[in-house]
Amino acid sequence: QYTLVCFIAGPPVALIVRMLGKKMRKATKTALQGRSEMLGVIDETLSGIRVVKAYTMEATERKRFRAVLKKLYKQMKKIAIIDSSTSPTVEVIGLSVALVVAGIAGKDVLNDKLDPERFLTWMMMLAAVFDPLRKLSKVVTRFQRADAAGERVFELMDRETEKHLPAAESLPIHSKSIEFKNVT
Repeated sequence: QYTLVCFIAGPPVALIVRMLGKKMRKATKTALQGRSEMLGVIDETLSGIRVVKAYTMEATERKRFRAVLKKLYKQMKKIAIIDSSTSPTVEVIGLSVALVVAGIAGKDVLNDKLDPERFLTWMMMLAAVFDPLRKLSKVVTRFQRADAAGERVFELMDRETEKHLPAAESLPIHSKSIEFKNVT
């Protein structure tokens, strides 16, 4: 009976873990896009470094990079908050239910309705079951992170490649010189 009462915590925990998993997936997807944006800014800046130097645009590029990095930092912070809140949330709900049931069972022990040894055995079993469940809740958010990353990879892989048109006319190789006249 006491174990069945402990299962009351199951649906709320499953609901919370599912909700946090969805948030984790969304936050991870956004963070991956942010990382991609950051790498794009770095690539653009480094590949055009001569232009950046020629027009003394270092400060502008630094500001642009900082803005992208600040956005990415916020996204990564959100992921860390979601990841670190899963386990304590599950623990609070589980321990609350376990304490209520332990209180009821303890009252039954004091009223000689339950054997003290059986009560202690039940408490040990409950503790033994609770730890793997707590760890399992953490795995769900990790799977969501991996799923978001995998989805992003498959998104890139599924992009259509440039179509080669067989009837397209080939352009001749440029062999003449290029001149600049009357340029000031």
